[in-house]
Amino acid sequence: MTTNCWEFNNCGKNPSSKGAKENGECPTEKFVEFEGTNKGKNGGRYCWRVPGTLCNVHDGKTIPNWADKMKDCIHCEFFKKVRQEEGDQVKI
Repeated sequence: MTTNCWEFNNCGKNPSSKGAKENGECPTEKFVEFEGTNKGKNGGRYCWRVPGTLCNVHDGKTIPNWADKMKDCIHCEFFKKVRQEEGDQVKI
């Protein structure tokens, strides 16, 4: 079984969590077009392509440019985990 970003980070922002109403829902859950990408649920294992994720915030602002966001994502432990688990099949 694969782990999605909200499970790995335990952020409490996935819709089924109690914290989602207080903290807001994570946008990865809404990206149904990414369902199955890297064997994840919706954008759960493709979060680096989803705008507005927690890792995408600097001084209260999101980074609209994917290339700039990836500068942070390449250092993310979850990103590294997905890359290791998916090997040559990982979608970046």
